[in-house]
Amino acid sequence: MECCICFEPFASGSSSQSVSSVDANNRAVNIPSQVCLHLVCYECMRLYIETYGDDRREENSQVIPCPMYNCGVFMNTDETLERVYDNQQDRDRWKTMRIEKIFIKNPVYCPHPDCQAVHDLDPEEHLGRSRFGECMECHRGFCIACQTTWHPYKACPSVRPRTCTRADSLATRKLAQDKGWTRCPSCRYTVSKQIGCDHVVCRCGAQFCYRCGSAFRGGSCGRSCHNLSETEVKSLREAMFQN
Repeated sequence: MECCICFEPFASGSSSQSVSSVDANNRAVNIPSQVCLHLVCYECMRLYIETYGDDRREENSQVIPCPMYNCGVFMNTDETLERVYDNQQDRDRWKTMRIEKIFIKNPVYCPHPDCQAVHDLDPEEHLGRSRFGECMECHRGFCIACQTTWHPYKACPSVRPRTCTRADSLATRKLAQDKGWTRCPSCRYTVSKQIGCDHVVCRCGAQFCYRCGSAFRGGSCGRSCHNLSETEVKSLREAMFQN
């Protein structure tokens, strides 16, 4: 048996029980479904669930698609989270993150450290002038325009949350290149692989080779990079961060 994400074989004695009884060291986690019988290693399942929860494009919180490429089966969210997270706090955190991604277009967080409730507001509508807002959770005031605690009779602080600039983007690419991360050839999303083989399935569905960044064709690297020299692979990797 092998993981349907990283394709690494499972250690002997793999279990299909809940994650709390599954060894995180390459043991199998059975997907809670009555239709498919795909298996995922603990680490891949955890990373998959975190990535899915943070994806704004997906609009369903009740079910999670099977990570097996083109499977089409959906897993019950509550059952899946119980297999991945040992405590209720982590399961609640994931659900909150998921709801925010689906329903809140312009998240603004309460600035009070002991609250951090999220509201759907657009601070850009209030630039240049203070605007009072009341947190619906802790009922304390904050300024919608600058997203700080309420400051009556004072102008908003000059420091605003930074937007991503061209320089930021180039710096991020440089960091990814230095760390040995890889960009998806389809959606350009940057992927960091911690375990498993070089066959990567991106969150957009594209399959590619982590070593050289080339799209997979017929179940293998489209450039057959295992036949290329380290210099040739390095050249391919440098090219993926140029645009």
